[in-house]
Amino acid sequence: YLVNGGIYHYDLWRTLYLIVCPQYLEENNPEYDVLAVSGYCWTKQNLRIPANGAVTYESPLNATVPVVYGLLYPQTAAQTLCPEGWHLPMVEEVAALYTNPAITLRSTEGWVNGDINTNSTDFTAYPAGFYIANTQRFEGLGSETYWWTTGENGATAGNAIEILYYCDAPIFVTRNANDKLSVRCVKENVWPY
Repeated sequence: YLVNGGIYHYDLWRTLYLIVCPQYLEENNPEYDVLAVSGYCWTKQNLRIPANGAVTYESPLNATVPVVYGLLYPQTAAQTLCPEGWHLPMVEEVAALYTNPAITLRSTEGWVNGDINTNSTDFTAYPAGFYIANTQRFEGLGSETYWWTTGENGATAGNAIEILYYCDAPIFVTRNANDKLSVRCVKENVWPY
């Protein structure tokens, strides 16, 4: 069903409220789909918006835009990417995401253990890996993924969500602010209605 230009997304986690998510991150731009997960509207894909310091896993000097893994961003760039009405995930949104087992969030392809992942939430977390600033190398392609969240831990560190191939749940971690991680956005004020 369409409601206020968006698709009805029924989410059992918040059964007392109607969650109305727009169909896309930006109106009439089907590049980024949106889905309801644990009571919040999340972008379904990692962002791939060119920005200062953005890289791909495959080529650190070339910010081409791969469709599946998106781009990896330093924290300062990540904080400016979500359009108006959207933001990096906050602590309570991450906590709600943690109610889902990792196998229900991970894509069924690309992971070293892809055969056990169900992606039943349709969150489609691809194992995009990350870039470590201190050693200037990439790690984790096929085995882990990170997304920046709101909040800083001083001038040199930031908060992130991590999903590993061998863990049962997402993990809340602190990363060097110059490391490069994936970005997903969450819609502001979607409930209660």
